[in-house]
Amino acid sequence: MLNFQNKNFYQSLLNLSLYLFVYYYFVRVVYVYYKLAKYISLDFYRVALFVPAVIFITLAAYHYFKNIQQLKNNIYLNSFLSLFAIIVLSIIYHFIFRLDYMSDDVFSYQIKNLSYSILNALLGFYLYQQLNSNSSKKIIFVVWFFYAIMLLINLNGFALDTKGVSGVHLMLGDTFIIISIVAIFMNINHKILKIISLSAVLILAYLINSRSSFFSFLVVYLFFLYKEIGLKNLLYLFVLMFFVAFALYYFDLLRINKRMFGVFQGHSDGSLNERMEQFKYGIEAIKNNWFFGEFAGQAIVHTQGYRSGQMGAYMHNWLSYYRQFGLVFFVIFTLMFVYAGLFILKEWYLKNTPIKNMLYYLFVFEAVSLLVFRAYSFTHVWLVMVMLYSYIHDKNIKNLSEKA
Repeated sequence: MLNFQNKNFYQSLLNLSLYLFVYYYFVRVVYVYYKLAKYISLDFYRVALFVPAVIFITLAAYHYFKNIQQLKNNIYLNSFLSLFAIIVLSIIYHFIFRLDYMSDDVFSYQIKNLSYSILNALLGFYLYQQLNSNSSKKIIFVVWFFYAIMLLINLNGFALDTKGVSGVHLMLGDTFIIISIVAIFMNINHKILKIISLSAVLILAYLINSRSSFFSFLVVYLFFLYKEIGLKNLLYLFVLMFFVAFALYYFDLLRINKRMFGVFQGHSDGSLNERMEQFKYGIEAIKNNWFFGEFAGQAIVHTQGYRSGQMGAYMHNWLSYYRQFGLVFFVIFTLMFVYAGLFILKEWYLKNTPIKNMLYYLFVFEAVSLLVFRAYSFTHVWLVMVMLYSYIHDKNIKNLSEKA
């Protein structure tokens, strides 16, 4: 950990990180979900996010340069800086050569993704430090509680009422689960209460109607139950849950959501078919641009051989990083992610602590999401990555001091 000489300055960064985490992962979602632009000016909403974010990033940069002698040999930090340098170079390349099928909207989309990536990375560092504060942990828990209430009061049958907002289920699913993991594991120590809380999160994740978030969290839930109650009890629990679900379904008290489970029942799935098509074109793009990648490839729509600019047409998995930023970025990013995962897996397996549990389950959620469902444009992976490396750095410092 760094030596912070100006405690007030450091505390300001911590407070800003907590504010921005709550705003980005909760307030922003509420604003979009409830279509509050009709009541609260979009300019006010943006100012409330972007002004603190700019101040936060500026102060963090100042903080870095004040401690540059201490940080310049930090291999983890330098690796992150290398990754962001590649992203910036990709955007500069796009700005200079302006590919003919890329619109100004797509260019703005790239800048937004870069900004959110930087913001999440910095939030990961300072929020990790902030979690030493009991008041901060309680604030996040209260936010999670209200988030869950918001979802419950907006249910429409066996699914969340998305209020006609396109794609909002993706935002809801990921942000709710990330806040849930942080809030529950940093505040609840009782085993039964944790099981109940995470079971409630699983149910709500199902009702949100985001398959990627639900199935990624389902893996987290299974790992958690395995660690807490053992494999034998886990099997007993699933047998019990199966019979309960069957009884509810038989008496028409439970409806199978075709969107969530239709793929297992052989139903036609337009979203899945589209993703497979995007994956096929993504692999072709990687083959044709195996070293540098194809920046802005997520915005290329292939229609009968014609390439046109449109946002959202990306590979929905880990390989999107390769397509977007090339081989060097992909190798560095993958090695860093795998190393962090193996490190926290070992720590989690040896001993349970709130911070280890939180970091491990965040890693599992991100790993499953990126391997199967998500692309580089889902920037919360940077939050988790930097939190993991903050823990690794602190652990290494502690080990060195113990040997001295």
